[in-house]
Amino acid sequence: MASAKFHSFRFIFLCFVLCHNAVNGTARKGFTLNEAFLKKDSGEEVGVQEGNPDKVLLYRSREGQWGTQAELVVYGLQNVELGQYTTAYISVVSGLDGSQQDLNVIVAGWHVHPKLYGDTDTHFFTYWTADGNMTTGCLNLLCKGFVPSNTFEVPGFKIWPLSVYNGTQYVIRVKLHKDEASENWMLHVQDKLLGYWPKTLFKSLSVGAQEISWGGNVNFENNQGSPPMGSGRFPEEGGGKAAAIQEIQFVNQRGEPYDLTPDQAYSYVDNEPCIKLGELFHTNIGFMFYFGGPGGC
Repeated sequence: MASAKFHSFRFIFLCFVLCHNAVNGTARKGFTLNEAFLKKDSGEEVGVQEGNPDKVLLYRSREGQWGTQAELVVYGLQNVELGQYTTAYISVVSGLDGSQQDLNVIVAGWHVHPKLYGDTDTHFFTYWTADGNMTTGCLNLLCKGFVPSNTFEVPGFKIWPLSVYNGTQYVIRVKLHKDEASENWMLHVQDKLLGYWPKTLFKSLSVGAQEISWGGNVNFENNQGSPPMGSGRFPEEGGGKAAAIQEIQFVNQRGEPYDLTPDQAYSYVDNEPCIKLGELFHTNIGFMFYFGGPGGC
């Protein structure tokens, strides 16, 4: 399968008022893992209510306890409605064998989330929880947790330029890495340190990741169809048309990349008619897969 030529993008960093005003917010209880990517602060919830449809597709692996890095091809999706959001991400997870309160998760990637930002632009985002969303967890800087390297380059910024269907493709390079010395979870974007999650936030993730995943997620209200994912095109359209996650690697305790074992990576798809997950394969730019779809289910 042929791969397209990809380009890195430049950042437009937006530290909007919500970032600072919600830092000292109060988390709410009662959310499940599939209702992740929520804002929890002293104001209105941003995301979904319990019971709203949530569709996920991903590859996951039990390798890679020190973290992962990948390039995410970035698209704009202007037809995502209020009450919907769509994401592409990498994540590290631990505590899967215990109760919900043992579940530790860190997520980073890009999303379109009109209710959170008041626009249909594509933004870089982070998300974390230390207890399966029972009392902790939020997007970006909407609660205490993530420590930015500076006040100007923070999660929530707009991404530009964006990939063009059948044209130039732009990527964001993201690395989640447990630092051997500090034991904090570090976030690198475009090979630059954006900040970290202190080890003291977590229980099981303070030891290391139990599972790594790469994929996409959409959420929508019960009276809506699902929004598009990726480029809005199915993976079989291939390079330059379908969105991709590529150059997928694990990192060791020193943050150095190494290849995954492909037969140890397992796929999962919630809803095949609306969104699809392409085959994981190896090219001259490493392991990758295409994913996405038009939504509407």
